Amino acid sequence: MSAAAAHVAPPVPAARPARRAGAARVLGVVLAVLLVLAGLVLAREALAAASLLGLRPSQAWLPGVLRAVDGRPVDTTVAVVGGVLALLGLLLLVAAWRRGPADVGLREAPAARLGPEDVARLSSATAEDVDGVLRVASTATARAVQVRVLGTGSPGLAEEVRSAVEDRLAGLDPVPRVRVAVRDSGAGR
Repeated sequence: MSAAAAHVAPPVPAARPARRAGAARVLGVVLAVLLVLAGLVLAREALAAASLLGLRPSQAWLPGVLRAVDGRPVDTTVAVVGGVLALLGLLLLVAAWRRGPADVGLREAPAARLGPEDVARLSSATAEDVDGVLRVASTATARAVQVRVLGTGSPGLAEEVRSAVEDRLAGLDPVPRVRVAVRDSGAGR
């Protein structure tokens, strides 16, 4: 047995798939809901204190609690604080439910992930290698890639670029849809 054959390292186990920040998202949603509820309660209290929308001051929920805490009567400050808390809660809800850019995986290495900007760079680098391409700009999402090419006017350039980029991205999971837009530089005229 040769020295090289005796020193074969065992294969590296695959890494665990990337996990999203699920706990932080759940905590953010819970806190946002609690803030919205607190804001709604305070807004209702302000409406009752101001005798608006058919509510009377005697129907307020919190005056007894507030008097017990600090002895101050309910005033317009409650309305302002309630509105600010309700708005802050709604903003937190929107932020928690808004998804960031989704990553795509590699079929050959499921633990490896590429972000949309990586897919766009890979697409641009692939398109730059096609004959007749002068300049490339690409944008990508998890589902689609848009490749904008400045070309020399070669016939069939868009299809060549599309084919090359689709071949390069075929190893991604999911495979993004490729759209190519070619603009002629006018240099060949």
